[in-house]
Amino acid sequence: MSIGRNAFAGCRSLSSLDIPNNVTEIRDGTFDGCGSLMTLSIPASVTQIGQGTFVGCSSLTSLTIPESVTCIKDSAFDVCSSLRKLTFLPGLLSIGNYAFAGCSSLTRLDIPNSVTEIGDGAFDGCSSLTSLTIPETVRKIGPCAFDGCISLTNLQLPKSFGGVDASQNDGCDASFPAKRRRT
Repeated sequence: MSIGRNAFAGCRSLSSLDIPNNVTEIRDGTFDGCGSLMTLSIPASVTQIGQGTFVGCSSLTSLTIPESVTCIKDSAFDVCSSLRKLTFLPGLLSIGNYAFAGCSSLTRLDIPNSVTEIGDGAFDGCSSLTSLTIPETVRKIGPCAFDGCISLTNLQLPKSFGGVDASQNDGCDASFPAKRRRT
């Protein structure tokens, strides 16, 4: 069972939500613009969070992504500006482009060992982010993934991380070690 595309989009008075245990997919734009949504419980039955699902849910302060979720699509939590605490349980494989862009209150991020891909601009504009741990399993970090993370002081990269091609990050404020050339 899924919650349909744009089903609750623009419901500005919706303040809390418990998604039923039989829901497996939250489709694109389902809660787009629900600016009063403060509490949200995502059940372990959900495997996918659609594109732009929670865009502009600016009152949401904390969120746990259950281990059943394998994919967070593009812009899923874009501009959730009050989101301070984000917990990923193991199971997540990919974080889409701009998935958490504009989450300007987020301070710490531990990406689980199951993640293999972080999309373009995934955490763009997370200006309060001070601590970031990227596990060994991550094979791809998209351009500008951490652009605008101006408070980042503690960054833990995997030993195997080869860096980011600087040409892919033109105009980005975040910097990572340059990609190592093989000789």
